[in-house]
Amino acid sequence: MSVQEEINENTSISKLAVIVSQHLKANGIISVLSGGSVVTIYTDKNFYESNDLDFISPANHQKILEVMAQIGFVKAKSTHKHLTHPNTKIVVEFPTGPVNLGGAPIRYEHFDEHEIDGGKIRILSPTQSVMDRLLHYISTKDAQGLDQAREICERQMVNLSAIEKWSIKEAMASPEQHERIMKTCKEAIAKYNKSQKTNN
Repeated sequence: MSVQEEINENTSISKLAVIVSQHLKANGIISVLSGGSVVTIYTDKNFYESNDLDFISPANHQKILEVMAQIGFVKAKSTHKHLTHPNTKIVVEFPTGPVNLGGAPIRYEHFDEHEIDGGKIRILSPTQSVMDRLLHYISTKDAQGLDQAREICERQMVNLSAIEKWSIKEAMASPEQHERIMKTCKEAIAKYNKSQKTNN
């Protein structure tokens, strides 16, 4: 089955992430999956369903467009940054990089490849995805970011110590925000640990 044939209305967002990431890699383009789609992948659609994939890449944008066209993705309009495909409603975007979680930019090669839906891709780790969502909460005071971080903590193993240090030193959370973040994450991690004991 060709890559083109693998993309259809039933292709999940995680599977499409693998297809796109591996196609980019095969053409010498490094990329990191970030944003809301990572939340969807780490929560198995139980909480938040994203319909777009955000890949951050240092590659020339014109080269990215040419490579993506090989598997049927084209710009929606000349004024739009997102790419669409006739066989899926999921759109693909390439936001300006580098990846930044509030502190110094993170080098692309420092992101590990994670096994997602039968393939390995560079993607924010669960801890980094929590930070990404919390950064949105801290900067905009939008509680949705905190809710998304909580859902990841309930379903994935995350590093609470790293989150605590990051919240104060890099994300510049206010004392009130930091307290709420730690309370939310601790409660969610306790749920995760309890579920792991039950499953084992």
